[in-house]
Amino acid sequence: MKSYGIGFLIDLLKIPSKQMAQYVNVDRTLVSKWKTGVRKLDVNALYFDKVLEFLIHKNNELGINSLESLFSSIYLENSDKINSKAQLKKYIKRFILNNDTNENLYKKVNTLDGCSYVASVPIYHGLDSKKKAMMNFLEVASREETPSKITFIFAGVLDFLVDKSEFLNNWIKKVKELLDKGFKVELVYSSYSISDFFFYLCPIAVHKNCKILSHPNFIGNRCNLLLHIIHNKMVLYGFSENVASFTNTFAYIFTDPVSLLKYNIMAENIVNDSDETFFTCNSKLIFKQENKIKDYFSSINDIKKNNYIFYYNKTPLPTLMSDDLYVDVLSNSLTCQEQINEELLRFKKIKEKFFKTFENNKVIRFYSIKDLINISSQEYNCYEKNEVFPYPSLIISKKQFKQYMNQVGDLLLNEPNIHICLYLDDFKALVSSIVFWCQKNEHMFVYDNDTYKLRYCKDISFIASISNLFEKKYLNTLGEFKDKNSVAKFLKDL
Repeated sequence: MKSYGIGFLIDLLKIPSKQMAQYVNVDRTLVSKWKTGVRKLDVNALYFDKVLEFLIHKNNELGINSLESLFSSIYLENSDKINSKAQLKKYIKRFILNNDTNENLYKKVNTLDGCSYVASVPIYHGLDSKKKAMMNFLEVASREETPSKITFIFAGVLDFLVDKSEFLNNWIKKVKELLDKGFKVELVYSSYSISDFFFYLCPIAVHKNCKILSHPNFIGNRCNLLLHIIHNKMVLYGFSENVASFTNTFAYIFTDPVSLLKYNIMAENIVNDSDETFFTCNSKLIFKQENKIKDYFSSINDIKKNNYIFYYNKTPLPTLMSDDLYVDVLSNSLTCQEQINEELLRFKKIKEKFFKTFENNKVIRFYSIKDLINISSQEYNCYEKNEVFPYPSLIISKKQFKQYMNQVGDLLLNEPNIHICLYLDDFKALVSSIVFWCQKNEHMFVYDNDTYKLRYCKDISFIASISNLFEKKYLNTLGEFKDKNSVAKFLKDL
Protein backbone atom coordinates (compact mmCIF):
# COMPACT_ATOMS: atom_id res chain seq x y z
CA MET A 1 0.00 0.00 0.00
CA LYS A 2 1.27 3.49 -0.85
CA SER A 3 0.91 6.01 1.98
CA TYR A 4 0.70 9.79 1.54
CA GLY A 5 0.05 12.94 3.56
CA ILE A 6 -1.26 12.69 7.11
CA GLY A 7 -1.70 8.90 6.76
CA PHE A 8 1.96 8.49 5.92
CA LEU A 9 3.05 10.51 8.98
CA ILE A 10 0.74 8.56 11.31
CA ASP A 11 2.24 5.30 10.04
CA LEU A 12 5.78 6.67 10.21
CA LEU A 13 5.40 7.56 13.89
CA LYS A 14 3.49 4.37 14.75
CA ILE A 15 0.53 6.31 16.19
CA PRO A 16 -2.59 4.32 17.16
CA SER A 17 -5.82 5.89 15.83
CA LYS A 18 -7.40 5.84 19.27
CA GLN A 19 -4.49 7.74 20.85
CA MET A 20 -4.55 10.54 18.27
CA ALA A 21 -8.33 10.75 18.41
CA GLN A 22 -8.25 11.28 22.19
CA TYR A 23 -5.56 13.99 21.98
CA VAL A 24 -7.21 15.87 19.10
CA ASN A 25 -10.72 15.25 20.46
CA VAL A 26 -12.23 13.71 17.33
CA ASP A 27 -13.85 10.39 16.59
CA ARG A 28 -11.42 7.49 16.16
CA THR A 29 -13.04 6.50 12.85
CA LEU A 30 -12.10 9.92 11.45
CA VAL A 31 -8.42 9.28 12.22
CA SER A 32 -8.71 5.86 10.57
CA LYS A 33 -10.11 7.53 7.46
CA TRP A 34 -7.18 9.97 7.44
CA LYS A 35 -4.81 7.00 7.56
CA THR A 36 -6.46 5.21 4.65
CA GLY A 37 -6.98 8.36 2.59
CA VAL A 38 -10.78 8.05 2.61
CA ARG A 39 -10.99 11.54 4.20
CA LYS A 40 -8.61 14.47 3.83
CA LEU A 41 -7.40 16.36 6.88
CA ASP A 42 -9.16 19.76 6.98
CA VAL A 43 -6.40 22.35 7.45
CA ASN A 44 -9.01 24.95 8.38
CA ALA A 45 -10.45 22.90 11.22
CA LEU A 46 -9.96 24.01 14.84
CA TYR A 47 -8.15 20.75 15.61
CA PHE A 48 -5.53 21.14 12.86
CA ASP A 49 -2.92 22.78 15.13
CA LYS A 50 -3.47 20.07 17.73
CA VAL A 51 -2.76 17.45 15.04
CA LEU A 52 0.58 19.18 14.31
CA GLU A 53 1.41 19.37 18.03
CA PHE A 54 0.65 15.69 18.54
CA LEU A 55 2.79 14.65 15.59
CA ILE A 56 5.72 16.65 16.99
CA HIS A 57 5.11 15.23 20.47
CA LYS A 58 5.23 11.62 19.16
CA ASN A 59 8.29 12.41 17.08
CA ASN A 60 10.10 13.70 20.20
CA GLU A 61 8.89 10.73 22.21
CA LEU A 62 10.51 8.31 19.77
CA GLY A 63 13.76 10.26 19.98
CA ILE A 64 15.04 9.33 16.51
CA ASN A 65 14.15 12.52 14.60
CA SER A 66 12.01 10.71 12.06
CA LEU A 67 10.26 13.87 10.85
CA GLU A 68 13.47 15.90 10.64
CA SER A 69 15.14 13.15 8.59
CA LEU A 70 12.16 12.85 6.25
CA PHE A 71 11.72 16.55 5.56
CA SER A 72 15.46 17.21 5.26
CA SER A 73 15.68 14.60 2.50
CA ILE A 74 12.66 16.04 0.68
CA TYR A 75 12.86 19.80 1.04
CA LEU A 76 16.32 20.86 2.18
CA GLU A 77 19.57 21.27 0.29
CA ASN A 78 22.93 19.75 1.25
CA SER A 79 23.61 20.01 5.00
CA ASP A 80 20.70 22.32 5.93
CA LYS A 81 18.86 21.24 9.09
CA ILE A 82 15.53 21.76 10.80
CA ASN A 83 16.38 23.50 14.06
CA SER A 84 13.07 24.67 15.55
CA LYS A 85 9.55 23.54 16.33
CA ALA A 86 8.19 26.31 14.10
CA GLN A 87 10.20 24.99 11.13
CA LEU A 88 9.01 21.46 11.81
CA LYS A 89 5.37 22.65 11.89
CA LYS A 90 5.87 24.45 8.59
CA TYR A 91 7.19 21.34 6.85
CA ILE A 92 4.51 19.07 8.34
CA LYS A 93 1.83 21.40 6.98
CA ARG A 94 3.57 21.60 3.62
CA PHE A 95 3.88 17.82 3.43
CA ILE A 96 0.21 17.28 4.28
CA LEU A 97 -1.01 19.91 1.81
CA ASN A 98 1.17 18.62 -1.03
CA ASN A 99 0.52 14.95 -0.54
CA ASP A 100 -3.12 14.73 0.52
CA THR A 101 -4.04 16.13 -2.88
CA ASN A 102 -1.63 14.16 -5.06
CA GLU A 103 -0.37 10.58 -5.08
CA ASN A 104 3.20 11.76 -5.48
CA LEU A 105 5.89 12.85 -3.06
CA TYR A 106 7.78 15.74 -4.60
CA LYS A 107 11.48 15.85 -4.00
CA LYS A 108 13.76 18.73 -4.90
CA VAL A 109 16.90 17.58 -6.71
CA ASN A 110 19.87 19.32 -8.29
CA THR A 111 21.04 18.77 -11.83
CA LEU A 112 24.70 18.84 -12.76
CA ASP A 113 24.48 22.46 -14.01
CA GLY A 114 23.00 23.70 -10.75
CA CYS A 115 19.39 24.05 -11.94
CA SER A 116 16.65 22.41 -9.90
CA TYR A 117 13.44 20.68 -10.83
CA VAL A 118 10.81 18.50 -9.19
CA ALA A 119 10.74 14.69 -9.43
CA SER A 120 7.87 12.35 -8.57
CA VAL A 121 8.84 9.73 -5.97
CA PRO A 122 6.37 7.00 -4.89
CA ILE A 123 6.79 5.84 -1.29
CA TYR A 124 6.10 2.31 -0.06
CA HIS A 125 5.70 1.96 3.72
CA GLY A 126 5.90 -1.35 5.56
CA LEU A 127 7.49 -4.69 4.72
CA ASP A 128 4.57 -5.93 2.61
CA SER A 129 4.60 -2.73 0.56
CA LYS A 130 8.36 -2.97 0.20
CA LYS A 131 7.98 -6.50 -1.17
CA LYS A 132 5.37 -5.21 -3.60
CA ALA A 133 7.79 -2.53 -4.76
CA MET A 134 10.45 -5.21 -5.32
CA MET A 135 8.11 -7.27 -7.49
CA ASN A 136 7.03 -4.14 -9.41
CA PHE A 137 10.71 -3.46 -10.05
CA LEU A 138 11.17 -6.93 -11.54
CA GLU A 139 8.00 -6.51 -13.58
CA VAL A 140 9.41 -3.34 -15.16
CA ALA A 141 12.62 -5.21 -15.99
CA SER A 142 10.71 -8.10 -17.58
CA ARG A 143 9.07 -5.66 -20.01
CA GLU A 144 12.43 -4.47 -21.32
CA GLU A 145 12.91 -5.53 -24.94
CA THR A 146 16.70 -5.59 -24.66
CA PRO A 147 18.30 -7.30 -21.62
CA SER A 148 20.43 -4.92 -19.57
CA LYS A 149 22.32 -4.99 -16.28
CA ILE A 150 20.62 -5.20 -12.89
CA THR A 151 22.41 -4.60 -9.62
CA PHE A 152 20.95 -5.89 -6.33
CA ILE A 153 22.64 -4.53 -3.21
CA PHE A 154 21.62 -5.80 0.24
CA ALA A 155 23.20 -4.15 3.27
CA GLY A 156 22.50 -5.99 6.52
CA VAL A 157 19.79 -8.58 7.07
CA LEU A 158 17.82 -9.62 4.01
CA ASP A 159 14.50 -8.79 5.65
CA PHE A 160 12.45 -9.77 2.62
CA LEU A 161 13.76 -13.34 2.97
CA VAL A 162 13.15 -13.88 6.68
CA ASP A 163 9.89 -15.79 6.37
CA LYS A 164 10.99 -17.90 3.35
CA SER A 165 7.47 -17.36 2.05
CA GLU A 166 5.90 -17.67 -1.38
CA PHE A 167 7.23 -14.16 -2.03
CA LEU A 168 10.80 -15.46 -1.82
CA ASN A 169 9.96 -18.24 -4.25
CA ASN A 170 8.37 -15.76 -6.70
CA TRP A 171 11.24 -13.27 -6.38
CA ILE A 172 13.84 -15.94 -7.18
CA LYS A 173 11.73 -17.25 -10.05
CA LYS A 174 11.43 -13.76 -11.57
CA VAL A 175 15.13 -13.02 -11.21
CA LYS A 176 16.03 -16.37 -12.78
CA GLU A 177 13.70 -15.61 -15.71
CA LEU A 178 15.56 -12.34 -16.27
CA LEU A 179 18.90 -14.15 -16.11
CA ASP A 180 17.65 -16.69 -18.66
CA LYS A 181 16.61 -13.81 -20.96
CA GLY A 182 20.18 -12.52 -20.92
CA PHE A 183 20.14 -9.91 -18.14
CA LYS A 184 23.48 -9.53 -16.36
CA VAL A 185 22.96 -9.51 -12.58
CA GLU A 186 25.28 -8.36 -9.81
CA LEU A 187 24.15 -9.35 -6.31
CA VAL A 188 26.10 -7.67 -3.50
CA TYR A 189 25.58 -8.69 0.12
CA SER A 190 27.15 -7.31 3.26
CA SER A 191 26.53 -9.89 5.95
CA TYR A 192 27.22 -13.60 6.23
CA SER A 193 23.66 -13.99 7.47
CA ILE A 194 23.06 -14.58 3.76
CA SER A 195 24.32 -18.12 4.37
CA ASP A 196 20.94 -18.90 5.99
CA PHE A 197 19.33 -18.30 2.61
CA PHE A 198 22.08 -19.52 0.32
CA PHE A 199 20.28 -22.77 -0.45
CA TYR A 200 17.33 -20.73 -1.65
CA LEU A 201 19.37 -18.16 -3.58
CA CYS A 202 21.47 -20.83 -5.23
CA PRO A 203 19.44 -21.05 -8.48
CA ILE A 204 20.47 -17.41 -8.98
CA ALA A 205 23.98 -17.67 -7.56
CA VAL A 206 25.12 -20.43 -9.92
CA HIS A 207 23.63 -18.87 -13.04
CA LYS A 208 26.18 -18.02 -15.72
CA ASN A 209 24.84 -14.45 -15.97
CA CYS A 210 25.03 -13.74 -12.22
CA LYS A 211 27.93 -12.45 -10.18
CA ILE A 212 27.82 -12.73 -6.36
CA LEU A 213 29.96 -10.28 -4.40
CA SER A 214 30.51 -9.39 -0.73
CA HIS A 215 31.11 -5.90 0.63
CA PRO A 216 32.92 -5.65 3.98
CA ASN A 217 31.95 -2.18 5.16
CA PHE A 218 28.17 -2.33 5.61
CA ILE A 219 28.16 -4.61 8.64
CA GLY A 220 27.16 -2.98 11.91
CA ASN A 221 24.92 -0.34 10.35
CA ARG A 222 21.73 0.13 12.34
CA CYS A 223 19.82 0.57 9.08
CA ASN A 224 19.40 -2.37 6.72
CA LEU A 225 19.46 -1.03 3.18
CA LEU A 226 18.67 -2.32 -0.24
CA LEU A 227 19.49 -0.69 -3.54
CA HIS A 228 18.18 -2.28 -6.74
CA ILE A 229 18.97 -0.73 -10.10
CA ILE A 230 17.87 -1.40 -13.65
CA HIS A 231 20.65 0.56 -15.25
CA ASN A 232 19.45 3.75 -16.98
CA LYS A 233 15.83 2.83 -16.21
CA MET A 234 14.80 2.59 -12.53
CA VAL A 235 16.12 2.66 -8.96
CA LEU A 236 14.49 1.00 -5.96
CA TYR A 237 15.92 2.33 -2.72
CA GLY A 238 14.70 0.90 0.58
CA PHE A 239 15.67 0.68 4.21
CA SER A 240 14.55 -0.91 7.46
CA GLU A 241 15.56 0.81 10.69
CA ASN A 242 15.48 -1.21 13.90
CA VAL A 243 14.62 1.06 16.81
CA ALA A 244 13.48 -0.01 20.26
CA SER A 245 10.68 -2.57 19.86
CA PHE A 246 9.70 -1.94 16.24
CA THR A 247 11.11 -1.75 12.75
CA ASN A 248 10.37 1.03 10.26
CA THR A 249 10.50 -0.11 6.65
CA PHE A 250 10.30 2.11 3.57
CA ALA A 251 11.02 1.90 -0.15
CA TYR A 252 11.26 4.61 -2.80
CA ILE A 253 11.15 4.38 -6.60
CA PHE A 254 13.25 6.82 -8.66
CA THR A 255 13.05 7.16 -12.43
CA ASP A 256 14.35 10.69 -13.00
CA PRO A 257 17.74 11.03 -14.76
CA VAL A 258 19.57 12.74 -11.90
CA SER A 259 18.63 10.06 -9.34
CA LEU A 260 19.52 7.34 -11.85
CA LEU A 261 22.94 8.91 -12.36
CA LYS A 262 23.50 9.33 -8.62
CA TYR A 263 22.55 5.78 -7.63
CA ASN A 264 24.29 4.19 -10.61
CA ILE A 265 27.54 5.84 -9.51
CA MET A 266 26.92 4.74 -5.92
CA ALA A 267 26.25 1.15 -6.99
CA GLU A 268 29.31 1.10 -9.25
CA ASN A 269 31.53 2.24 -6.37
CA ILE A 270 30.06 -0.42 -4.06
CA VAL A 271 30.62 -3.15 -6.67
CA ASN A 272 34.20 -1.99 -7.27
CA ASP A 273 34.89 -2.17 -3.52
CA SER A 274 33.42 -5.69 -3.27
CA ASP A 275 35.01 -9.11 -3.68
CA GLU A 276 33.64 -11.98 -5.76
CA THR A 277 32.42 -14.83 -3.58
CA PHE A 278 32.56 -17.49 -6.30
CA PHE A 279 34.77 -18.27 -9.23
CA THR A 280 33.51 -20.25 -12.19
CA CYS A 281 35.16 -23.20 -13.85
CA ASN A 282 33.77 -25.24 -16.73
CA SER A 283 33.18 -28.60 -15.10
CA LYS A 284 34.15 -30.47 -18.28
CA LEU A 285 37.68 -29.30 -17.55
CA ILE A 286 37.64 -30.02 -13.80
CA PHE A 287 39.55 -33.25 -13.90
CA LYS A 288 42.07 -31.87 -16.38
CA GLN A 289 42.63 -28.99 -13.97
CA GLU A 290 42.43 -31.03 -10.78
CA ASN A 291 46.08 -30.50 -9.79
CA LYS A 292 45.82 -26.79 -10.52
CA ILE A 293 42.75 -26.47 -8.28
CA LYS A 294 44.43 -28.47 -5.49
CA ASP A 295 47.54 -26.28 -5.73
CA TYR A 296 45.34 -23.21 -5.51
CA PHE A 297 43.66 -24.34 -2.31
CA SER A 298 46.86 -25.71 -0.81
CA SER A 299 48.42 -22.28 -1.14
CA ILE A 300 45.65 -20.85 1.03
CA ASN A 301 45.16 -23.61 3.50
CA ASP A 302 46.79 -27.04 3.69
CA ILE A 303 44.34 -29.88 3.15
CA LYS A 304 43.39 -31.16 6.58
CA LYS A 305 42.47 -34.51 7.97
CA ASN A 306 39.80 -35.23 10.58
CA ASN A 307 37.62 -32.57 9.01
CA TYR A 308 33.91 -32.37 8.23
CA ILE A 309 32.74 -32.73 4.63
CA PHE A 310 29.13 -31.87 3.83
CA TYR A 311 27.07 -32.89 0.78
CA TYR A 312 23.64 -31.40 0.23
CA ASN A 313 21.55 -32.61 -2.69
CA LYS A 314 18.00 -33.74 -3.17
CA THR A 315 18.72 -37.34 -4.15
CA PRO A 316 21.64 -39.78 -3.82
CA LEU A 317 23.99 -39.50 -6.79
CA PRO A 318 25.11 -42.81 -8.44
CA THR A 319 28.61 -42.48 -6.96
CA LEU A 320 27.97 -44.96 -4.12
CA MET A 321 26.57 -47.77 -6.28
CA SER A 322 28.27 -51.14 -6.47
CA ASP A 323 30.07 -51.87 -9.75
CA ASP A 324 27.58 -54.61 -10.66
CA LEU A 325 24.56 -52.38 -10.11
CA TYR A 326 26.14 -49.56 -12.10
CA VAL A 327 26.69 -51.95 -15.04
CA ASP A 328 22.98 -52.90 -14.89
CA VAL A 329 21.97 -49.23 -14.91
CA LEU A 330 24.36 -48.52 -17.82
CA SER A 331 22.74 -51.38 -19.72
CA ASN A 332 19.37 -49.57 -19.41
CA SER A 333 20.91 -46.37 -20.67
CA LEU A 334 23.49 -47.26 -23.34
CA THR A 335 23.43 -49.70 -26.24
CA CYS A 336 27.13 -49.85 -27.09
CA GLN A 337 29.07 -52.38 -24.97
CA GLU A 338 32.34 -50.57 -25.61
CA GLN A 339 30.86 -47.35 -24.22
CA ILE A 340 29.50 -49.27 -21.21
CA ASN A 341 32.99 -50.58 -20.48
CA GLU A 342 34.50 -47.09 -20.80
CA GLU A 343 31.91 -45.59 -18.46
CA LEU A 344 32.48 -48.36 -15.91
CA LEU A 345 36.24 -47.69 -15.83
CA ARG A 346 35.56 -43.98 -15.36
CA PHE A 347 33.05 -44.74 -12.60
CA LYS A 348 35.58 -46.92 -10.71
CA LYS A 349 38.17 -44.12 -10.71
CA ILE A 350 35.67 -41.56 -9.45
CA LYS A 351 34.34 -43.90 -6.76
CA GLU A 352 37.86 -44.68 -5.55
CA LYS A 353 38.49 -40.95 -5.00
CA PHE A 354 35.16 -40.61 -3.19
CA PHE A 355 35.89 -43.46 -0.80
CA LYS A 356 39.29 -42.03 0.08
CA THR A 357 37.56 -39.01 1.57
CA PHE A 358 35.86 -41.32 4.09
CA GLU A 359 39.14 -42.56 5.50
CA ASN A 360 40.19 -39.45 7.41
CA ASN A 361 37.14 -37.20 7.39
CA LYS A 362 33.62 -37.32 8.75
CA VAL A 363 31.21 -37.12 5.79
CA ILE A 364 27.62 -35.95 6.31
CA ARG A 365 25.18 -36.26 3.42
CA PHE A 366 21.78 -34.52 3.42
CA TYR A 367 18.94 -36.14 1.41
CA SER A 368 15.36 -35.01 0.83
CA ILE A 369 12.76 -37.40 2.30
CA LYS A 370 10.12 -36.12 -0.07
CA ASP A 371 12.21 -36.71 -3.18
CA LEU A 372 13.42 -40.14 -2.07
CA ILE A 373 9.81 -41.27 -1.60
CA ASN A 374 8.82 -39.75 -4.94
CA ILE A 375 11.66 -41.50 -6.81
CA SER A 376 10.92 -44.83 -5.15
CA SER A 377 7.33 -44.71 -6.44
CA GLN A 378 8.32 -44.20 -10.10
CA GLU A 379 8.80 -47.15 -12.46
CA TYR A 380 11.79 -45.39 -14.04
CA ASN A 381 13.85 -42.35 -13.10
CA CYS A 382 16.54 -40.46 -14.93
CA TYR A 383 19.87 -39.06 -13.80
CA GLU A 384 20.77 -36.25 -16.16
CA LYS A 385 24.18 -36.28 -17.81
CA ASN A 386 26.67 -34.97 -15.27
CA GLU A 387 30.08 -33.69 -16.30
CA VAL A 388 31.21 -32.98 -12.75
CA PHE A 389 31.39 -36.49 -11.30
CA PRO A 390 31.03 -37.55 -14.23
CA TYR A 391 28.48 -40.00 -15.61
CA PRO A 392 26.26 -40.15 -18.73
CA SER A 393 22.47 -39.80 -18.77
CA LEU A 394 21.22 -42.77 -16.78
CA ILE A 395 17.87 -44.56 -16.57
CA ILE A 396 17.31 -46.39 -13.29
CA SER A 397 14.36 -48.72 -12.74
CA LYS A 398 12.27 -48.89 -9.58
CA LYS A 399 13.86 -52.24 -8.72
CA GLN A 400 17.38 -50.90 -9.28
CA PHE A 401 16.69 -47.83 -7.13
CA LYS A 402 15.49 -50.05 -4.29
CA GLN A 403 18.65 -52.14 -4.66
CA TYR A 404 20.74 -48.95 -4.57
CA MET A 405 19.04 -47.75 -1.38
CA ASN A 406 19.80 -51.12 0.21
CA GLN A 407 23.46 -50.65 -0.69
CA VAL A 408 23.51 -47.11 0.72
CA GLY A 409 21.88 -48.39 3.92
CA ASP A 410 24.56 -51.10 4.30
CA LEU A 411 27.32 -48.58 3.59
CA LEU A 412 25.90 -46.25 6.26
CA LEU A 413 25.97 -49.05 8.86
CA ASN A 414 29.45 -50.31 7.95
CA GLU A 415 31.37 -47.06 7.44
CA PRO A 416 31.87 -45.17 10.76
CA ASN A 417 32.74 -41.87 9.04
CA ILE A 418 29.66 -41.80 6.79
CA HIS A 419 26.50 -40.16 8.12
CA ILE A 420 23.18 -39.42 6.41
CA CYS A 421 20.72 -36.78 7.52
CA LEU A 422 17.20 -36.80 6.07
CA TYR A 423 15.38 -33.50 5.68
CA LEU A 424 11.99 -32.12 4.67
CA ASP A 425 12.18 -29.29 2.15
CA ASP A 426 9.20 -28.18 0.08
CA PHE A 427 10.83 -25.08 -1.33
CA LYS A 428 10.26 -25.26 -5.09
CA ALA A 429 13.06 -22.92 -6.12
CA LEU A 430 15.76 -25.29 -4.85
CA VAL A 431 16.26 -27.15 -8.11
CA SER A 432 17.47 -30.74 -8.03
CA SER A 433 20.35 -30.16 -10.43
CA ILE A 434 22.34 -28.19 -7.85
CA VAL A 435 24.73 -30.01 -5.54
CA PHE A 436 26.66 -28.48 -2.65
CA TRP A 437 30.02 -29.78 -1.49
CA CYS A 438 31.63 -28.05 1.46
CA GLN A 439 34.77 -28.88 3.44
CA LYS A 440 34.83 -27.00 6.72
CA ASN A 441 37.30 -24.08 6.79
CA GLU A 442 38.86 -25.18 3.51
CA HIS A 443 36.76 -24.82 0.36
CA MET A 444 33.30 -25.10 -1.10
CA PHE A 445 32.00 -26.15 -4.50
CA VAL A 446 28.56 -25.69 -5.99
CA TYR A 447 27.71 -27.74 -9.08
CA ASP A 448 25.00 -26.75 -11.54
CA ASN A 449 24.17 -29.59 -13.88
CA ASP A 450 22.06 -27.35 -16.15
CA THR A 451 25.10 -25.43 -17.38
CA TYR A 452 27.89 -27.87 -16.42
CA LYS A 453 29.44 -25.14 -14.32
CA LEU A 454 31.43 -25.51 -11.15
CA ARG A 455 31.46 -22.53 -8.80
CA TYR A 456 34.12 -22.62 -6.13
CA CYS A 457 34.52 -20.25 -3.22
CA LYS A 458 37.78 -18.96 -1.78
CA ASP A 459 36.26 -16.76 0.93
CA ILE A 460 37.10 -18.67 4.13
CA SER A 461 34.65 -16.62 6.22
CA PHE A 462 31.79 -17.40 3.88
CA ILE A 463 32.78 -21.07 3.72
CA ALA A 464 32.85 -21.19 7.53
CA SER A 465 29.35 -19.71 7.67
CA ILE A 466 28.01 -22.31 5.21
CA SER A 467 29.72 -25.24 6.96
CA ASN A 468 28.45 -23.97 10.32
CA LEU A 469 24.98 -23.84 8.82
CA PHE A 470 25.32 -27.48 7.68
CA GLU A 471 26.61 -28.49 11.10
CA LYS A 472 23.79 -26.67 12.86
CA LYS A 473 21.25 -28.24 10.52
CA TYR A 474 22.65 -31.68 11.35
CA LEU A 475 22.77 -31.08 15.12
CA ASN A 476 19.21 -29.70 15.21
CA THR A 477 17.74 -32.59 13.21
CA LEU A 478 15.60 -35.03 15.16
CA GLY A 479 17.47 -38.18 16.16
CA GLU A 480 15.31 -40.51 14.06
CA PHE A 481 16.29 -38.58 10.90
CA LYS A 482 20.04 -38.99 11.46
CA ASP A 483 20.39 -42.14 13.57
CA LYS A 484 22.27 -44.68 11.44
CA ASN A 485 19.93 -47.59 12.18
CA SER A 486 16.76 -45.53 11.66
CA VAL A 487 17.99 -43.97 8.41
CA ALA A 488 19.27 -47.31 7.07
CA LYS A 489 15.86 -48.89 7.77
CA PHE A 490 14.08 -46.01 6.02
CA LEU A 491 16.32 -46.38 2.93
CA LYS A 492 15.88 -50.15 2.80
CA ASP A 493 12.09 -49.83 3.15
CA LEU A 494 11.72 -47.45 0.21
